[in-house]
Amino acid sequence: MKTYILTFNNASNHGALLQCYALYKIVSTLCIETKVVNLQFNKEKILRKFKISRSGFKEQIFNFRNINKYFDFFKARKRMVKFHNSMLSLTKPVHNMKELKSIASDASIYIVGSDQVWNPCFSYPEKFNEQFLLEWVPEHAKRYSYAASMGHDY
Repeated sequence: MKTYILTFNNASNHGALLQCYALYKIVSTLCIETKVVNLQFNKEKILRKFKISRSGFKEQIFNFRNINKYFDFFKARKRMVKFHNSMLSLTKPVHNMKELKSIASDASIYIVGSDQVWNPCFSYPEKFNEQFLLEWVPEHAKRYSYAASMGHDY
């Protein structure tokens, strides 16, 4: 029985990575084969989150008040990517819904969560959050949600 997990597995956030790893480890003890769907979000969106754009990168990097923050972010990100790639069994990279639908028939169980996977503010790129609704999953497959939420910061 093959199981796919969909979550923020590639986020630049220790909490998101650790919850992904914990869910993966638990499910992999219960199922024969477990994989995390390797969702590849738009890097431009990630950079924008930290108020860096490709055109304004030099200006931000030379703002010496922030330089340590950016170096720390990139060092931490490098360690997270190494952990992500070595500790999780991943599918081939998925960049859009077409690629996601192409692997849809591979598994018999799909789990979405945990974290704020249904939060409309976390749309990478626009309208890509539909992957977490599991409407694209084949009829015969089982669909589960584990601690998924649509929280919103006020």
